[in-house]
Amino acid sequence: MSFIVKVWSTITSDFIVFLQLRNKGISDETRKHYLSDLRYYITNYFENSTMFDSYNDLFDRLKISDYLSKRTGATAKAALSNLLEYYLHTNRIPPHDYLQIKREIKSYVSSVNDELDFMSLEDVDFIFSKKVEYRFYDRDSEARIIAPLVWSLAYHALFEQKHIQSLTWNDVNLEGGIIRNIRGRDDYLAEDVIKMDEITINAFRNYIDYFGTKIKRNEFLIHINGKKANNAGINKMLAILNGRVENSSKLSTNVNIQKLNRSKILHDLLSSNGERLINYYKILGNRRNKQLENALNEYLLQVRSRRTYGI
Repeated sequence: MSFIVKVWSTITSDFIVFLQLRNKGISDETRKHYLSDLRYYITNYFENSTMFDSYNDLFDRLKISDYLSKRTGATAKAALSNLLEYYLHTNRIPPHDYLQIKREIKSYVSSVNDELDFMSLEDVDFIFSKKVEYRFYDRDSEARIIAPLVWSLAYHALFEQKHIQSLTWNDVNLEGGIIRNIRGRDDYLAEDVIKMDEITINAFRNYIDYFGTKIKRNEFLIHINGKKANNAGINKMLAILNGRVENSSKLSTNVNIQKLNRSKILHDLLSSNGERLINYYKILGNRRNKQLENALNEYLLQVRSRRTYGI
């Protein structure tokens, strides 16, 4: 057994036991994120490495810096810090080296670029559940109707902000369960319509029932605070998840439209063993799409990790 395979085997067994015994309150979801972060770290930086003299080599400064510039979820730094604690506890790393490495990890500031970060299925389940808190009853009366529709269009239909803003009444066919693929207007290879899921259909029905005739049929469909949706209005809907601790504390990462897009693609690739990839080319068309690329890269990384480490 190679050293790095031995390291990963230990992480998925003894390290998890260490976390459970030391941190009684740590959730299963947090442990899953730690494993995901460490899998990314080891697969990308050590899979083909042969230069290992000690466990200290796992905490190479340049590799940590690059890892934290790309892996920007809330648990990325904590995963490394806890692994370091485990190696101190098991005498794999001496105390003086531990203190130096700990200071180095602590000194890194997370990058604002989170293009490699993804939402978990648990995050998605929470967002589309009744558990989301709307703190201000009067002020949030419209937001509790609009926000789930915005989130669902981004996640289930892969709409970007500009697509949500340009959506019209004529683009939606609730009875047929389809919505116009806005990308098809300027990309002939993109399919004309997207089949809606039940969550999106119900969100539309709630929206139409609430607003009724307030929005004229010849106008853009999504209105926020009485105006056609714009970036600022959509960001306010996202702030319900990101800016309120009663919601953000239940999520593993901040939520934005791009992250909703790529997370949906990744989740479908994982659940179908990659077979649904062609569906996304049909939706996204022939133009380069960064969220598709990021999701596909993460999917291939996870496939390679399962093949190499059995996870």
